[in-house]
Amino acid sequence: MKEKTFTSIVLLAAFSQLFAQTYATLQINNTRVWVSNNGSLFWDGENGQFIAPFAYGEPAHSTMKAAGPWFAGLDAGGNLKGAAQLYNEGGKSDFAPGVINAETGQADNTITDIYRVTIAEIEAHKADFADNGVIDHPIPAIFGWPAKGNPY
Repeated sequence: MKEKTFTSIVLLAAFSQLFAQTYATLQINNTRVWVSNNGSLFWDGENGQFIAPFAYGEPAHSTMKAAGPWFAGLDAGGNLKGAAQLYNEGGKSDFAPGVINAETGQADNTITDIYRVTIAEIEAHKADFADNGVIDHPIPAIFGWPAKGNPY
């Protein structure tokens, strides 16, 4: 039985690449995709990595070369500002993992990984709470999820 996975990639905008990239390959619903913590999706630096349908033992062909977030908007002066994840050419990226420091505007290294939980873990967590209103069996992937003030 294939396990469906919820995956969330924590991406916060910054205008310098400060930390080493973390990569993950996700295999979900007969699809294999490559993601990084700086917003680069489906691109390993050389080849497209969005393989669907994915069958073990058969040659892999990417159906998409690359993707990534693009954000734009107007600042207080009416100037258009934007950030776009392209191909990490020369190690450059408009996005960096981490929490943005309100004073410096730079990302720190407190949250730089790729975090994921499965549907089965979420359902087990909900059922654990529903039976008596208390989490009797904490699941590390859920309790360890990065959040401001999370003591776990």
